[in-house]
This record gives sequence, structure tokens and C-alpha cells, in this order.
Amino acid sequence: METEHELRSRLGSTPPDIPAFQPQVGDVLKRARTRRLRRYTGAGTAALLVLVGVGLPLAMLSSLGRESHRPISSPSPSVRAVFAATIPTPTGTVDVAVGDRAVWVSGFGRVARLDPVTDQVVATVKTPGTEDFSQVAVGLGAVWITADGGVVYRIDPATNHVAATIRVGGVIQGIDTGGGYVWVTRPEGEVGDLVRVDPVTNRVAGRPIKVGPGPGAVLYAFGALWVTNTSPPSVVRVEPSTGKVTFMRFTGLVAAGYGSLWAASGDTVIRVDPATGEPIATVRVPRAEAVGVGEGRVWVAGPRSSNPTLFYPIKHTAALWEIDPATNRIAGRPVYFDALQPIAVAVGLGAAWVADYPQVSDGATITRFDLVTCQSSSCGS
Repeated sequence: METEHELRSRLGSTPPDIPAFQPQVGDVLKRARTRRLRRYTGAGTAALLVLVGVGLPLAMLSSLGRESHRPISSPSPSVRAVFAATIPTPTGTVDVAVGDRAVWVSGFGRVARLDPVTDQVVATVKTPGTEDFSQVAVGLGAVWITADGGVVYRIDPATNHVAATIRVGGVIQGIDTGGGYVWVTRPEGEVGDLVRVDPVTNRVAGRPIKVGPGPGAVLYAFGALWVTNTSPPSVVRVEPSTGKVTFMRFTGLVAAGYGSLWAASGDTVIRVDPATGEPIATVRVPRAEAVGVGEGRVWVAGPRSSNPTLFYPIKHTAALWEIDPATNRIAGRPVYFDALQPIAVAVGLGAAWVADYPQVSDGATITRFDLVTCQSSSCGS
């Protein structure tokens, strides 16, 4: 067994304790999550609440222009998304991540492991308390998932068993790994927290960082943490070694790749320079609900909505869009598929994996698209 010193050496350097930081922000909409249909029960009555997707201020869209074309490298080979399979996930589908030669899907009380060769669920792991706000990440030799009651589960991919149950406390939601630590968002109080978990001790390390109102998703990229707040919408950059928090001039759910951040926001994908935090391009994508990066492209999924403001997905309109990062343009035509509410995209193992959030317990699926490199003349439409 590795000593603590050996494990820290393998995982990376240890940043100092992070001080608290409290920007002046508005009130929190507790446990808010964009782009979700969620059932709430109150006063003996169940209601279906539709949450509004994060939007970019109109003034910012006007300043950026309808679309900016700024090539950043030589043209990359053409890539085509080819529908491969619709995979039922009996545990439910809330979030999806790729790693350790598998696809991991967070569901209701369980995590499912998909085999990318057979497209079958080959294992399910009991994770009591995981539900429709739970998110999953793969890194530091484990699979990590948030659950009710402020619990983070650590799953060993070698055994498909829970290796540790970590008590973070409070209401938690987003999770990612980076810089030798696991990072968790806690959207409670007037200003929510970003909490650091040490994978060596499986304990919370240092003090929480105050990051903004209703923090949801968190991404570690370009040596920093990017947290999406929900009420009101914002994105903040967090310096992990100092806890410094900077509010950005864009908003949306964020992915990273090709030297940039990519934020899905309303009907737009925003390309952002991570060094400056400034938007450098916009690409129009109808109802960009989820974004993933890999295989030379940026992949965006979403259905159309019957309401221009609220999110009421229309059946049979879900599509996967392809953005070429060399041109900041849509490449080819969207690939339509049978999903009502695609809410997460993970790219890896030669495919894009799209999670369809279920309206009924037995309707959850992962849609697999094989990503095929081809010559421009052979890519078709």
C-alpha cells in the first residue's frame, strides 16, 4: 500500500490551506439547477417545476455579434457523429462521465457502469441518496459522486464497490477532480461554497471558498476552477492556491478543450479565453443544454422548447451538434435522436455519450454516437 507521501507525489503537489473569500452577491435559490425537470412534493401535492436555463445577457450577445469566426489552428480532420446505440439505464440517468475504460452514469440510489465494447450495464453500485442533483466525476484513481446529506461516494473502478463515504455536510451538488484534490460545490446560504476533499485522507481539507449564489457545476481546467452559479446566473474563476474568486463576463455550463472554455448558454455556445476570461467567439446552437469536448470537436446536445423563455422540451427534436474549434462554426448537420431532455455530454473512448434525463423511472437512457474521422468529401451531410 502506498504511503501518504507516495500518493501525494503521484497525485501532484499540495496547495496550502485555502482561505475563505466572500464576494458581495445576491440571495441564493437553494438547490437550484438549470436545465432540469424535477419533481417537488409540498403540502401533499406533487408538482413539476421547470427551471429556466442559464442565459447570456442580451447586451453581451450584442457586443459579441451574431457569430465571431477566429481560426486558432490549421483545419482539423472532419469528424462525423454516427448514431450507434440507445442504452437503457435502469438506475436512472442524471449525469455521465468517462474514465477507467468505462462510462459511469449517476442515477437514483445507484451508479451504473457501462461497458463501451458491449454497450451493456455491467455493474451497478449502491449509492444511497444519489438523485437528480447528483453529479459524477472520474479522476485520481476513483469515481466520485455527490449525494443527499452532504455525502461524497468514492468508488473503486477495480472492484465496482464504494471505497469510502465522505461526509462533506450540507447540500452538495457539483464535483470534479484536479490539482490533487476533489472539488465539491455546496449551494446553501446566501453565498455558496466550494469545498476541497483530500483523496489521501478522504476528508475535507482546508476552509471552504465562498464562490457565489447557488453554485452548481464545477470544472477544473487550465490550472483553475470554474464554478457555474445559478441565482442569478454567473461563472466564477477560482485560484486553487489562494482562493481568489473572480466573476467572469460570461455564463453557462462549461467544458474545456483546444485552449479554450466552451459555455452552453441558452441558444448560444460561448468560446472563452481562459487567460483573460473574455468571450472570443459565439456559435448559435438552438437550446444548447449540454456541452462536451473531444475527438477534435465540441459537441453540443439539446432539444427545442415550446416556450421561448422556459424550458419545455419538444419530443423528437433532440439533436447533437458539432462545432469545429478551428473555425468556430457548426460543422455539418445536427444528428437527431430519440431523447426528450439530453442534459449531459461526455466524450471519450471514441464516442460521445449523451445522458437523457427521464420523466419516468424506467425511461432513462444513454445515447452513444461513434465519432468517425473522414475526408470532407466523404462526410456527407
